[in-house]
Amino acid sequence: RTEYGAPCDTIIIGSDHAGYALKTQIIDYLKKGAAYKDTLVTIVDVGTTSESNRVDYPDMAEAVCTKVLQTPTTRGILLDGAGIASGIAANKFTGIRAAVVHDHFSISMGRKHNDCNVACLG
Repeated sequence: RTEYGAPCDTIIIGSDHAGYALKTQIIDYLKKGAAYKDTLVTIVDVGTTSESNRVDYPDMAEAVCTKVLQTPTTRGILLDGAGIASGIAANKFTGIRAAVVHDHFSISMGRKHNDCNVACLG
């Protein structure tokens, strides 16, 4: 269950080529259930498919954000070199509240106090 609002049942995750390695680690972590021990969460990877497959961060922001906006029980994760560019791009979508996060505290505060629906990191 999310800290704020509706329970989360789907996580949409996407990265540019600079965030690919971290994205694969996060997906592995989530699939092992370490983050959601008692909850079944669907992970949807919208790309990119490798570090050599160069994509632009605004394209990944659009792919993640359009899916997050489809249902209130969906959250997003965007990864790039530092998370800042993805956060800027994501916040251009009406209804998206993206936060650049660095640790458990910033993620928790983003959910509890800002109803963040997309986490951006790098």
